[in-house]
Amino acid sequence: MIKFRHLIWTTIATAGLMREQQGDGSALFNIARNLGGSVGTALLSTMITQREQFHDFRIGERVTAYRLQVQSFLNSQAAHYDQQGGDPVLAAKRAYKTLQSSVQLSSFVMAFSECFLVVGSVLLAGALVIWFCKKAKAGAPAGH
Repeated sequence: MIKFRHLIWTTIATAGLMREQQGDGSALFNIARNLGGSVGTALLSTMITQREQFHDFRIGERVTAYRLQVQSFLNSQAAHYDQQGGDPVLAAKRAYKTLQSSVQLSSFVMAFSECFLVVGSVLLAGALVIWFCKKAKAGAPAGH
């Protein structure tokens, strides 16, 4: 199925070229597709990392041991881990680890949501650009 879709996109991309130019057009299309995919993946990966760090820092500013909600969460988690048996110090460490994991998960969700918004905006902008493109005249070779 993947090869069939690739063949369709290549055929569409080289449809307006003369037969002797179609091989070069196909190669250029494949290079652009691979390069675009690599650059897009790298940009999104960088954005996710930076935004996750930003959100982790911002949430961490608000999640301190002096807030009543944080103290309540830590106490309930420590009590839960303490009931499972073991050391109260270990239970407190596990409670802090649970809090850290919760903050990190929230940061990742926020970062992925922002990246999804960026990708959606780029796709919408691309759709608008395509909407306003002129249609090629039938029978006229491309580039003329």
